[in-house]
Amino acid sequence: KTINIPNSVKVIGAEAFAWCENLQTINIPNSVTTIDVAAFAGNDKLQSITIPNSVTELGAAAFILNENLTSVTLPNTISSIPYATFAGCVSLKKIDIPSSVKAIEKEAFSMTGFTEFTVPDTVTTIGYQVFSDCENLVKVTIPKSVTVLGNSAFCACSALTSVKLPSKLTTIESSVFYHSGLNKFEIPDSVTTIGSYEFTNCKLSGEITLPSS
Repeated sequence: KTINIPNSVKVIGAEAFAWCENLQTINIPNSVTTIDVAAFAGNDKLQSITIPNSVTELGAAAFILNENLTSVTLPNTISSIPYATFAGCVSLKKIDIPSSVKAIEKEAFSMTGFTEFTVPDTVTTIGYQVFSDCENLVKVTIPKSVTVLGNSAFCACSALTSVKLPSKLTTIESSVFYHSGLNKFEIPDSVTTIGSYEFTNCKLSGEITLPSS
């Protein structure tokens, strides 16, 4: 049920502790610098994880499909949240993103339990399907630093009724708000590209303001 990784370990390899059906607690020492791909994937009983500041490299899908994960502490030494890191963590409703993070990569938080999410002002790009299928997401705060919203970033976020876009946003890629709950929307004048299928299957019962650009 509990795993204590010894201080001699520097790398936790791909799927090293994946699909351990009885794993409830894991203690990662400060000696660890790398957590590889899907290292802790699919541990249904894992409820919390603390990643020490010694970790500088976090692999894709490191904690994917940990359905009861509710608490995560991220180190201030990582520069991105990689592909599908927490995808399918349906009980995850809160996380503090450190200021060291510059990019949130594709599907990082898809199918999670967030009701609110604040993107830190160090992030410039929100990638492909980052928040897709987050059915409980009601509010998202996007900072002025973000210039690109990736394809399907908020696709199928059915509870998301409004979003305030940052003033320096230039690109809204395809299907960003496809099948979301949006009913009103204002696109800033900084936007030069709006992708295909952008508001398909949205409620859009309120006002839409398009930029003069």
